[in-house]
Amino acid sequence: MGWFAAYKLVGIIRDSTLLAARTETLGVVLGVVGRNIGLTRDEMLSYAEGVKEMGITTEASRTTVVRMARANLDPAKSSELARVAQDAAVVGGASAILMGAPTTPCRLNRNWPITR
Repeated sequence: MGWFAAYKLVGIIRDSTLLAARTETLGVVLGVVGRNIGLTRDEMLSYAEGVKEMGITTEASRTTVVRMARANLDPAKSSELARVAQDAAVVGGASAILMGAPTTPCRLNRNWPITR
């Protein structure tokens, strides 16, 4: 194995470790946020799992549920919101799903074909 391959392997291991740490931290955050709004950690994790089942990464699904709770939106509807966001991304021609509804500036969302 050459030095370049070893360098790349170390990078992959580092990135994998950081991703696992972020995902674990988001699990703790889900529990704390859930407790603050009167839900258990397991309930919050099940909402995040529902979002994940739509093909969204674990990190993004947990972040989405936390943001929804922070924005006083019902986390039980997180799967529905994820589906709407996916559909809007497809119709709007976006190549990726933007799940930052509470933090995304309104001018970005006006380009999507969503009516009030």
